[in-house]
Parts: sequence; C-alpha cells; structure tokens
Amino acid sequence: MGADWIKSAALYLKERDPILAKAIDEIGECTLKTSNDYFGALARSIIFQQLSRHAASTIYKRFIDASGGALTPESVLSMEKRKFKESGISERKADYLIILAEKFASKEIDTELIENLSDEEIIEKLTAVKGIGRWSAQMVLIFSMNRPDVLPLGDAGFKRAVKINYNLGPSPSEEEIKKIAEAWRPYRSIASWYMWQTVNR
Repeated sequence: MGADWIKSAALYLKERDPILAKAIDEIGECTLKTSNDYFGALARSIIFQQLSRHAASTIYKRFIDASGGALTPESVLSMEKRKFKESGISERKADYLIILAEKFASKEIDTELIENLSDEEIIEKLTAVKGIGRWSAQMVLIFSMNRPDVLPLGDAGFKRAVKINYNLGPSPSEEEIKKIAEAWRPYRSIASWYMWQTVNR
C-alpha cells in the first residue's frame, strides 16, 4: 500500500458520508503513522487498562524510566519485580507484561510473520496472550500496522464520537454503529480516526 493511500481514503470517505466529510474538512490530514514496535504498543495498552489517561501516563513514564528508557521484551524480562511495583504497576499487570515479553522474546509472536496475517488472524493470535483483549489488538492494527478496515466497536471514545456526530440515542447499539460504518468500507480505520479526533480536539 503506497504512502498516499490515507489521503485517497479520506477523499473516498468524503464522497461516501457527508457527516464524515464535514469532520475531515475541519480536522485536515490524517496523521496515522506506521510503527513495527508491536511489543511496545501492547505493553502500553496493558498499563493503560482500567486507568485514567493521566494516571496511566504517569505510571507508563515511570516504567519506561525503570526499564532504562527503552521498552523491549529484554528490558522487561531483566527487570526486578520490585521495579514494577515501584512504577505503580499492579502484580496482575506485571504478570501480563512478563508473559507478553516472553512471547515476543521466544518469537512465539514474530513481528515479521505477524504482518502477513489477516486482521482477524492477528486478533486471534494476540488475544491468546493473557492480558490482551480484542480492543488492544485492534489498537495495534490501527495505530501501529495501519490496517485500513478495522472498526473498533469496543472503544468507548469511538462509540461516543459516533453517537454525537450522528445524533444517536444515549446508548447506541453495535448494530446501529455497524450500519453507519458500512459506508466507510474499506477504510473504517481512517473513518474511526476522524471520529476520535472530533471528541479529542
């Protein structure tokens, strides 16, 4: 997929959905960038689970510092257990991070091989790891791998954005959101990014 595919996707989406077109015009260019640091992205998602953004960011920064400034499978596996606790990471999350690091270090999750899998195959492989749910896997697909057609139905911020932009009821169903998102295929990831921006600005 060429470097300009995101721009082409935005133009396509503007033609397909007038509400989304307005958001695209207001927000401007989509700034998604690829990153093959899948371990770092998944580790971050574990740390951020069930915490406010502010609290999680503080803990995450402490943990990065404790790991020597680089979050890698090797740095996590060589870290003393007390450093997890001192960073503010719970025992359960520490266990999840260690399990994740072991999977990457042993190549059970291989960064190069995983890129050849379909979206659902990647989700299946990642969610087999303790502590990684569908949401975390989808965030890697969108924000690290830039897979074009992911619909993050489990993300509260995304659902809130769709509810506001499309004037839906207080608790829109997944089916309602899926129906709206049909017009976004095959670029639901890009449409979702714009939806997030409408509530994060």
